[in-house]
Amino acid sequence: MPTMKNYLNLIYVNLGFIAQITVMMYFKSALEIKENWPLYRCNPPYWFFSDNIMNDFTYCVQNSQMNLMGSLLQPLNYMVSALSSVGTGLSDAINDIREVVSNIRDFVSSIIESVFGVFYNLIIAFQKIIISIKDMMGKIIGIVATILYVLDGSIKTMNSTWNGPPGQLVRALGSCFHPDTKVNLKNGEIYLMKDLPLGAELSDGAKVFSVMKIANFNGKPFYKINGGVNGDHIYVTGDHFVFDKEFKKWIQVKDSKYAFTQEEIKSDWFSCLITTTGKIRIGQQLFWDWEDDELIE
Repeated sequence: MPTMKNYLNLIYVNLGFIAQITVMMYFKSALEIKENWPLYRCNPPYWFFSDNIMNDFTYCVQNSQMNLMGSLLQPLNYMVSALSSVGTGLSDAINDIREVVSNIRDFVSSIIESVFGVFYNLIIAFQKIIISIKDMMGKIIGIVATILYVLDGSIKTMNSTWNGPPGQLVRALGSCFHPDTKVNLKNGEIYLMKDLPLGAELSDGAKVFSVMKIANFNGKPFYKINGGVNGDHIYVTGDHFVFDKEFKKWIQVKDSKYAFTQEEIKSDWFSCLITTTGKIRIGQQLFWDWEDDELIE
């Protein structure tokens, strides 16, 4: 009959077989785990099979972080993506605004260029008008200057003619005495003006240089003025010059308050003198001679 010892031996033998089987299974499992270590290295129950637990732990932590970071950062990535979308939309909107502003600028620039083109054409037209007016004014000024020079030359020619023999003759026609005007000489003799000898010395010392005889074609009248030789009247034309004792200057006979117009005494011709002093003394009156051009000037 089996004893207790036999039972114990049986148990020991069974335990030995179990241990052998366990060891064999262990080594078989360890070999399989080693061959497929990447599948088991991050499973803590298998870490006692690891050759370097620290490296495997670090690797597993890094992989876990890498796997978890996608999920952990997903909200942040979503926010960044949303912000990026907003930024892209804002950038597109700004670009659209810039394009609109550029179109407006180009449109306004074209309008301004057109307006300035019109004004520029107007300025050119006005410049042409101003140049034409300036040219016309220059021509007008030249014509006016020519006319003024012609008038100046004509005036100088007329003055020269008037101051020369023709003018003297014209003045003599209107500034003369009646031929029978009495003239007293320095020696006391009395002559009619028409009969005065050349070289005769008048009462004031003037000598007769020439005795003029001039026709009265126009029938000019004589003025009567008092103060002649022996109290006689002096008959002289109104344009002749007489010395005004009151105002101390030479005036024409017609302007003297002592001269009077008359119609009784007439003559078809005049007499006049040219003296060495340019003056003719007749009684109490002093007249200018035939050459009275300096008084007329």
